[in-house]
Amino acid sequence: MELTSLITELRGKTLTLFLNRPNTRNALNTCLVEEILYVLNKAESNESIVAMIITGKGKDFCSGRDLNEAHRLQTLPLQERRYAYYKIAELFNKIATLKIPTIAAVQGCAYAGGFALAAVCDILVATEDAKFCVPEGKIGVVPGTVTPPLFRALGPRKATELILTGDVLESKEALGIGFVNKVVSSDMLLETALSISERIASSSPTAIRMWKENVVGLERGDFRSFVFGFAEIVTLMSFSDDASEGLRAFVEKRRPKWCEGSPKLEV
Repeated sequence: MELTSLITELRGKTLTLFLNRPNTRNALNTCLVEEILYVLNKAESNESIVAMIITGKGKDFCSGRDLNEAHRLQTLPLQERRYAYYKIAELFNKIATLKIPTIAAVQGCAYAGGFALAAVCDILVATEDAKFCVPEGKIGVVPGTVTPPLFRALGPRKATELILTGDVLESKEALGIGFVNKVVSSDMLLETALSISERIASSSPTAIRMWKENVVGLERGDFRSFVFGFAEIVTLMSFSDDASEGLRAFVEKRRPKWCEGSPKLEV
């Protein structure tokens, strides 16, 4: 596969993935998600790779789902919408169950799916200006596939607060509650992540992979059914009036006008 939205760099035993859509704040469209999945699958079969870093090009880590693509999906039938939303779930599940330790190196915004992408990694290093947020409700989109990674990494109480309010979690607070492992200056972000990966690489690769395989079942429970269940909810919610209005308002750069009463779905 030719990579158009992702840059990879191998340094020693560490593979770094750079999300490379800085003009969209590295938003996740289907192309980028497929490229990440392709690289993850290739890396997992390469026993010389002991650790992986996921970061973003430009000022931001990842702004979440590409809302312009999500708006275009509103014109497509159920199966095509399901494919796009399930790919996000597949990505989170793949990282959660990957045999290789993953380090998220987060700068700037990590919103919605970007928040979840960072959360599902094993270790998280963030810059002093990093911000985490779940703004889906403000654009009429159910916070679906982001929920399992956030519940796992933050605990249900804090995750619920952030999902329901859309409040921003600053890196300093994220460090205090144990969501972030280290907070560093912007110029030290990659160096810090690489330092951690080098310490991981000094251990037995076989021992690390065996530990990763077994800790998935112990600590993450039935993550797969949880994340794909929410992907189905997101798919069905995309047929609601509020989802159409929210995404239309985003594209038109105006405030959405929400429907009153029970949600109306036309699949």
